[in-house]
Amino acid sequence: MPISDKTRKILWASSGNLCAICKTILVIDSTESDSASIVGDECHIRSKSEFGPRYDEDFAKSELDENGNLLLLCKKDHKLIDDQVNKYSTLVLEKLKCDHENYVKSKLNTANSSPEVKIVRFKDKIPSYLPEIQSGNVLANIVGNCHAQLPKYCDGLDEDEIEMIGSFFDNVSDFADLYSEIGMREQMRAAKDLENEIQEIQARGFRIFAAKEQQRIEGGGSAPSGWNVAHILITRKNDIRITPEKGYLLTP
Repeated sequence: MPISDKTRKILWASSGNLCAICKTILVIDSTESDSASIVGDECHIRSKSEFGPRYDEDFAKSELDENGNLLLLCKKDHKLIDDQVNKYSTLVLEKLKCDHENYVKSKLNTANSSPEVKIVRFKDKIPSYLPEIQSGNVLANIVGNCHAQLPKYCDGLDEDEIEMIGSFFDNVSDFADLYSEIGMREQMRAAKDLENEIQEIQARGFRIFAAKEQQRIEGGGSAPSGWNVAHILITRKNDIRITPEKGYLLTP
């Protein structure tokens, strides 16, 4: 199973938007001309792949994407722990995670007046329309640069359609989870696989729409920082909310 939105929020909140090793802020605010930049990775302590760092065949597969097996790091330290697996063993990383989250808690306890951590949405950032997606590469670029996805689908699906669309959403979530951990060739192959699925879904009478919404994390012991969410919608070709010019009308 991919990392759930709830688990992601818990991980980022308990880590204070800081790298567990160097304490670097991991989401850089947008500027007047550029979008926000994410310089942090949700890292697995035990790899999901049997060829990955610290893979443990005895560890429950259902726990691999849970908070206890995840560590928030900057991209430099993520590469460091995966290159130097002898130094950064499972036990070392588990202690590192515990120490860092206690550090964040202590900072929060010191600032008693600090507000609780929350996700803030902005009216002018909520997409009114979702553009149609024809390319796996376009969809990969959207979800790969977001912290979470908001999947939506039409009513009245039969069992085969549920299986097809559900599998697609699972694969999109898996890709987003692994995006920062795989190289360019693997990203290109994954984007091609998504495109094949898009074409299959289209052939069955559906259309796919997607866009990124910029939100923000506020509160806690850190400065406000960006939080990007991907809206992804699959609906039938004859949906009355589809417009030829702008795509799918998301808000009335």
